[in-house]
Amino acid sequence: MSPSDAPLSDRLIADDVIRALADQADIEAGEILIEVRDGQVTLTGDVPEQAMKQRAEQLVATLPGVAGVRNLLNVDDGSASFGPPGEAVRGLDPDESPGPTEAPRGRDAGTSGKDAS
Repeated sequence: MSPSDAPLSDRLIADDVIRALADQADIEAGEILIEVRDGQVTLTGDVPEQAMKQRAEQLVATLPGVAGVRNLLNVDDGSASFGPPGEAVRGLDPDESPGPTEAPRGRDAGTSGKDAS
């Protein structure tokens, strides 16, 4: 078997996958993670559109040395990660006490929170 016929190492395949995804203008690859084992490529992370998920899988499947693609990408336009535009995902419930890094609300900082009357 000549060196050109030798199977590509997982590391070389991973480098090719990263480069190919980054070079595609129609794929936002910044949130895509890859793992390669024995030529099998697993894609995880988030993309904002279903078409990008499909395009990433199709592209990776055509690369030399790739034996198969397991596409576990999530389609998330950001709302699942960050909440609806203009709204925080989590906020302090008015009935909850503030956490250790938050300043007390509604009372003087020097009081214990009990009524002084």
